[in-house]
Amino acid sequence: MKRIFAYLLLIHSVGCSSKALDPGGLTITFAETQCSDPWVRPGSTSATGWPTDELRGQAILNYLYDNKVSSARTVRFVEITPIYSGGNSASLSGAVAICQACTCSSGRRIDVTINEADWEQASKLGFKRQ
Repeated sequence: MKRIFAYLLLIHSVGCSSKALDPGGLTITFAETQCSDPWVRPGSTSATGWPTDELRGQAILNYLYDNKVSSARTVRFVEITPIYSGGNSASLSGAVAICQACTCSSGRRIDVTINEADWEQASKLGFKRQ
């Protein structure tokens, strides 16, 4: 039984390294705005115009593919700054920013994994290296 456990542990440690799962991956970032990102849903007036982050993530991937960043994959949304969006004073106490203009931050960062070869094109689209 101990041999089986040791064998499984060895296979797991060798077979699950991050290099084996994503060779050459580079994480790029974009500061999401309230509603001026190029992939904003047509007719929407906010970053949350997409009903789910999954749909918003797919829109970001489609935008990158359409703009010759063909290796784009794995979109993540990271909360970086709480934004006050109205409501009671209790919600204001935890907020850092109050700006609701289209070009203001949504309080989130978008991380996307691409191949190093696509970095130059992604940088032309406003993405930064993480």
